[in-house]
Amino acid sequence: MAHNIKVLAINIEAGVNNSKGYFGYLATIVKNFFPHSNEPLYTLAEYIKRENIDIAALTEIDGGSFRTKHISQLKILSNLTGLMNNSFNPTYRFGKIINQGDGLLSRFPEHNREYYKLQGKHPRYLEFATTDIDKKKIKIIVTHLSLGHRIRIKELKQIASVLSHTDTPKILMGDFNTGNPEELNIIKQTGLIPVHDNNTFPSWKPKKSIDHIFVSPEFEIVRTFICPLKISDHLGIVAELKIKK
Repeated sequence: MAHNIKVLAINIEAGVNNSKGYFGYLATIVKNFFPHSNEPLYTLAEYIKRENIDIAALTEIDGGSFRTKHISQLKILSNLTGLMNNSFNPTYRFGKIINQGDGLLSRFPEHNREYYKLQGKHPRYLEFATTDIDKKKIKIIVTHLSLGHRIRIKELKQIASVLSHTDTPKILMGDFNTGNPEELNIIKQTGLIPVHDNNTFPSWKPKKSIDHIFVSPEFEIVRTFICPLKISDHLGIVAELKIKK
């Protein structure tokens, strides 16, 4: 019997909790380098449990550094939510102060993890985790793309090339830093389907749709909605999916 699964994609901005306006980037700048409260993580964990999220793709999460008192934010969320299968891929390090990257939390065991480095000045990656759901192998993919249009086009084309050689059902999630139809069409041309076009940025007055979930045709999109938590400068996206027979 096929079960519905819920997936969440959210940029947590390393838990600095900037959600009140552009002035917040200045007000919270110290938190980017010095230890700060984990309250946003507890808020997110409660939401994940309340909504029965099965898989969460988390960008700008810290894997343990000076600013997190050398504790992995992914491990904190894993312990709080009970989603014990987790993986972290560092994408940006600044000495021992910052250890930022992409993370996955899952209710389902993960295996065959893969990492593809994308083009650009600052390292960007595709993180793959293969999992078994309803006796089917599923690829869960998380990414965080660059701010610059030209570099992002290169990254999207590289992602499309990788996805074209991935046959299993797949879910691609993350912060794409774009809602430009021309750019997103690069992903659509691989056969993946966007689950929404809702605005997610900035969290205090969303005007841009830059956080995305794409699924392969093996999935039925049951419903999608915005995660309303204001714990960073992004809102999250939730999709409830069913694997087609």
